[in-house]
Amino acid sequence: MNKIFLWAFLMFCSVSNVFSYELTVADEEIITNFEQKIFSALDKQWTDVAGQVLDRIEWIQNREVSERISKILMRISANIDERYVIWEYIVAFKSTPVLYTSDFKTQFGWDDGQTLNFDDYGEIDALELVALTGTVFQLQKDLGNGIYQVSTKDYPVDNELYIHKEFVWNISRAEPEARVKSLPSREEIINRLTYMEWKDYVWGGNDPDGIPELLKLYAPSWEISTLKREQWQLEWVDCSGLIYWATDGYTPRNTSWLVEYGTPLDIEWKSLEEITPLLEPLDIIVWKGHMLVVYDETHTIESTVSPNGDLAPGVQIREMSDSLAEVLQERTPTNNYNSSTAEKPFVIIRWIK
Repeated sequence: MNKIFLWAFLMFCSVSNVFSYELTVADEEIITNFEQKIFSALDKQWTDVAGQVLDRIEWIQNREVSERISKILMRISANIDERYVIWEYIVAFKSTPVLYTSDFKTQFGWDDGQTLNFDDYGEIDALELVALTGTVFQLQKDLGNGIYQVSTKDYPVDNELYIHKEFVWNISRAEPEARVKSLPSREEIINRLTYMEWKDYVWGGNDPDGIPELLKLYAPSWEISTLKREQWQLEWVDCSGLIYWATDGYTPRNTSWLVEYGTPLDIEWKSLEEITPLLEPLDIIVWKGHMLVVYDETHTIESTVSPNGDLAPGVQIREMSDSLAEVLQERTPTNNYNSSTAEKPFVIIRWIK
């Protein structure tokens, strides 16, 4: 009965031709009575029906209806949105920089149109990640100037996230299919890791080919160096971005999730000589804050600001004996990162079979 009432009312609105006037007390009563019925229906079926109702209201409002009907529908639509939080969705059609600030201009150009907003470590700290093609975002708010506040299941964090609309498809109320996560072959992953050797390090980066659109959206005020162009385009990767890009976004994006990903190896209380024979290519040596990838039987690969304090920053393939020895000097091997009582634990994860 509620559903019949709903569609009957909306059909009446779509063909009504009432003359324009301000909403009256009687109109407010119509809205209240209608919402009592519609909310009763929606409480049972939640956003599926709510979305259909809002789509119908939008369709009606695009037709020639009276001001009275339009105002009634606007009020009802706003109340439904407020009560049921009807998300709208957008999809990345290219690599999309995601920041924790809405002020993109401050990050790329500053007041002089020439300065990147580096932190004390020489990184664009506001960069969270580069979302891959096909990433689905929930639109939280359109802030104007091309900036959207969003959230995404691909990067489930509590802080606010922001993107530029240049990188996404049009808004849709219906939730699109999630980004397909298809794992490349072992050979392809290794080839991608090799491709990134000597790429520089950038916090939040995971697209070694960069994002040239940033140079158009926030064009430098005058000619910049090759190095700064690479920085401006985010043409580098961080530690977890290394494996994220190599696996086409199959693995979790951050080390805080990677420590619980896959199957941990039994390394607790073991020495370098005992751990080394256990390792296989693509195993991940990880703790919250940094990670290395086992490249082959005798080497690791990682992206870091400085692997041992004196090497140049960026992606480097190193002797496993050296890199693992450095880890063991600073950290304690454990089998379960989050249950470890060690002050500085690390785990080795086998995530691919």
